[in-house]
Amino acid sequence: YLIFINATATYLVNGTTGAIDDWSTNSSEIIISAITLTETQATGGTIYIKGGSYTIDTTIDFDGTSGKSYGLIGEAYQTTVFEVSGAINCFDVAGGVFVHMSEFTIDMNNNAGYGIYGSSTSARSCVTSSFTHIYIKGIASGSYGIYMHNSAYSEFVDIRFGPNTGGNGIYFDNTYSTNNGNCLDRKSVV
Repeated sequence: YLIFINATATYLVNGTTGAIDDWSTNSSEIIISAITLTETQATGGTIYIKGGSYTIDTTIDFDGTSGKSYGLIGEAYQTTVFEVSGAINCFDVAGGVFVHMSEFTIDMNNNAGYGIYGSSTSARSCVTSSFTHIYIKGIASGSYGIYMHNSAYSEFVDIRFGPNTGGNGIYFDNTYSTNNGNCLDRKSVV
């Protein structure tokens, strides 16, 4: 699937047929619709996001069927921007799914909440996921750009933060990986 925005609406294009499968003036609804459609595929799917500014007013939840793979790939982190509106998490990642997120910016706009949130019971943990080339800014005091609890085998590469108003970058708790002892490659995170 491909998502793009113009002056009046956000559109969801079917990657196979080229047809517009959905559209709305609410970007969150279109991204959630794309995730729902990829859940109908046998192994999941990838959602490509064209450059633009997308207002996120509802948490985008990757909590699909365990064992499926999902991708959320922006055109470039400099041009694909998720503008968070309100005290919400931009993305929740859980449920035993593999998620690859790459090439976008999350602007929390000094709202309470997390850019990427992966906290759960062991039955709903964030496992075997990849986060690359992501910039998170506008993190409010007491919040984190990325918050992971009970996650495993995840990779974080070229994650950047700031400017922020007292918020924090990454928080890991009860998080592990067999490759390096935790999910954070300290050489890759700025």
